[in-house]
Amino acid sequence: MIGLVIFLAVILVLLLYFTKIYNNLVSLRENVKKAWSNIDVLLKQRHDELPKLVETCKQYMQFEQETLERVMQARSAVAAAREQGDVAPGSAPPKEPCAWAWASCSRSSKTTRN
Repeated sequence: MIGLVIFLAVILVLLLYFTKIYNNLVSLRENVKKAWSNIDVLLKQRHDELPKLVETCKQYMQFEQETLERVMQARSAVAAAREQGDVAPGSAPPKEPCAWAWASCSRSSKTTRN
């Protein structure tokens, strides 16, 4: 009789032990699925953000091109004025030399926010 009780107790302990192992394995499997799902979400977000980044770079490239053209025009105008004698070589620059840059910068930042 005592042997039967010990045998049933050992069977019960083994059953509980294997149940615990099985539950841990199921939990690990679900954690792996969740981790892969998170990776998929991050990849999708990255894929969705790339066109926005490209568009922002294109707008900034256009802004830089306009700025470079204006700087080149201003330099050539100053050089032409110096050749004609309209501007002294050491004269002071205007008080607001970058007003057009700030205006175009604020204009371009409003278009990128939309």
